[in-house]
Amino acid sequence: MTREQINKHFERLNEALKGVGLPTESGEHRKGVHAGEFMFMNETEDGQANFKHIGSRNYLYLTKADRVLIPTGTAFHQGTFDQF
Repeated sequence: MTREQINKHFERLNEALKGVGLPTESGEHRKGVHAGEFMFMNETEDGQANFKHIGSRNYLYLTKADRVLIPTGTAFHQGTFDQF
């Protein structure tokens, strides 16, 4: 994957995050989250971009349709994104 392709995923994530409040450990939802809080991990065969939060180390998925998915229930899939 090229740097250009990765940058495009970050641009898509930034746009998708504008309308999303990410859950925190306190149960609140944090708005104004920027893609810079995440590391790009990989892209799946179906075009989903997978990101890992730098602070909490939890994953967030961005579908091909630019919908944010927050996985829960396993290690690194705790569904919280506190700012550190």
